[in-house]
Amino acid sequence: MLSALILTGAAGRRSSVLLPSVLLRGAAALALATCLTTSLVGTASAQDGFTPKGPVTMIVPFGPGGGSDLMARSMAAGITTVHPDVQVAVENRPGGNGVIGYNYLRQNKGNPQMLLASETAAVALPLLIQPPPFQWTDFTPVAQIAADSQLLVVPYNAPYKGLDDFLAAAKQKKFRVGLTSTTSSDAIVANLLSRSQNVAFQPVVLESGSASVARLLNGDIEFTILNPSETIGQLKAKMLRPLAAFSEVRYPADSPLGSVPTAKEQGVDVSFAQYRGLYAAGGITKDQADYWADTMEAWTKTPAYKDYIAKNNLFPEFRRGDDFKAYLEKTQATLKQALKKD
Repeated sequence: MLSALILTGAAGRRSSVLLPSVLLRGAAALALATCLTTSLVGTASAQDGFTPKGPVTMIVPFGPGGGSDLMARSMAAGITTVHPDVQVAVENRPGGNGVIGYNYLRQNKGNPQMLLASETAAVALPLLIQPPPFQWTDFTPVAQIAADSQLLVVPYNAPYKGLDDFLAAAKQKKFRVGLTSTTSSDAIVANLLSRSQNVAFQPVVLESGSASVARLLNGDIEFTILNPSETIGQLKAKMLRPLAAFSEVRYPADSPLGSVPTAKEQGVDVSFAQYRGLYAAGGITKDQADYWADTMEAWTKTPAYKDYIAKNNLFPEFRRGDDFKAYLEKTQATLKQALKKD
């Protein structure tokens, strides 16, 4: 057990190491102490010395099985890949379109071992609920790990084959669109598309992306807007057809969506990416936030991260610290415009 020799790291953190007294004499003792100091720092952030002690919790503010849940479990596994001694328990706290999970994180202010798998709802919810249940600034935005864009999807046998055909038909008849909530990224994109093209849609709010797919296949709605992970199976089976990707650029040519044109390519200047990333509780120190940001950055260089991106048709996009906060401020401004009432 390490308990006798006191080692002090760069940030003043003291670690105790038990050594036989005979080894504390001469050059051999000095070399061993140096070696043990390096071992104790390990893969932690060398500049601070913060290392999690005991359980780490990763909150998912939505139910199991969705994109946020998958992200949380991938990030939790990634943390353990980078720091094998750190184990992360994933905890689903769904409800209120994410409000319950985010408020639980807020209640744990100052706890550096309370994390949350975050996406655009963190910025959208405070704009839509009065009084706001929280602000994203109540938390510590650690890092963005990816961007997740949406697809406009119709039944495979629908008569329109491109976005121009679709919009022409939508101006003749008020199309029903399946949305997972009024605050979700699909609702944001539908609103941006409606404003951009001066066309009205009838929202049909459903409980999940899979419910939207089922209603679309059943003919209860004319279209839906979903993340690729929610509909890729039906697209591959040629049950549904993607008319446009609301991304800045096309998906990679070797992906299943490489042939899907962007909305901008089709003359519709609408793009929006849902960020996927990691939040920590508010009120933690910079050293603690840097530890988690360093960990996420290290994970993005592993094969497991690349596999997560490829399997879910995400765009790899990493921002940390102040860069991530600046991105969130810009996102908030975009959402204020997209979600404002006419």
